[in-house]
Amino acid sequence: MHKDQQRIRYLDGLRGVSIALVMVWHFYGPTYARFLPFGDAYAGVPVISDGWAGVEMFFLISGFVIFMTLERSSGFVDFMLRRWKRLFPAMLVASVLLFAVDRLTDLQGPYSGARLQDVVPGLLFVSPAFLRAIVPDIRSLDNVFWSLYAEVAFYIIFALAYRVAGWRWAVAFLVLLSLIARPGLGLLAEIGAPGAVQRLLAPMGWLNIGKFGWFAAGALFAKWFESRDRRLFAIGLGVAALAIVQDSLVPGRGASNIAMMVALTLLFC
Repeated sequence: MHKDQQRIRYLDGLRGVSIALVMVWHFYGPTYARFLPFGDAYAGVPVISDGWAGVEMFFLISGFVIFMTLERSSGFVDFMLRRWKRLFPAMLVASVLLFAVDRLTDLQGPYSGARLQDVVPGLLFVSPAFLRAIVPDIRSLDNVFWSLYAEVAFYIIFALAYRVAGWRWAVAFLVLLSLIARPGLGLLAEIGAPGAVQRLLAPMGWLNIGKFGWFAAGALFAKWFESRDRRLFAIGLGVAALAIVQDSLVPGRGASNIAMMVALTLLFC
């Protein structure tokens, strides 16, 4: 934030909670179990088994913060430059480290065998699915980069909609896109929609646009934070509830998963 603006420090605390939950889930949950000496011994422990939901709260925080950044930016280019300067240096360091460790050591991991081309998606913040038309077997250095691809897609889409139509329509557009992506794409497949239609909408899945409801809820809470209009808080809570319902449709989600999303949403609120 600029020097004349007060930092909302409890958002930093919530970011820390989100990051800790996701790290615990990755390193004690089922994701990397086959590479760990204790395997999946802790994968069923409450909180650990639901730690992935920290990403959802992080998206809520992003919606809140990015809305405020948009209001301070002079235009779309200014906004995107601000975000690039925040993200690119860290991604560059992370990509170099991941690539070097993979190529220079014998450590085995879930994404071993990285090639130089696999560095590209992370540095461009673009899902490798978009790049496979040029390089068919390209992949990310690490699958956890998916959340950054979703973040950057949100930045671009929300910022453009905000500049063109204003914040209300921009938030509504995010919610609409999330509904089309989930459960809309699944319903199209179930009813046997033409393949051309499904292929046309496939990029929504690559970008995880089904998560955009979380960003929209965060933006609504940011507007409430400025105006103290209780209606905005109520609508934000409703959009967050919709995002929880959408995430609960993912196969394998159970009651404890839903309870964690509800708990984190309430903590944020």
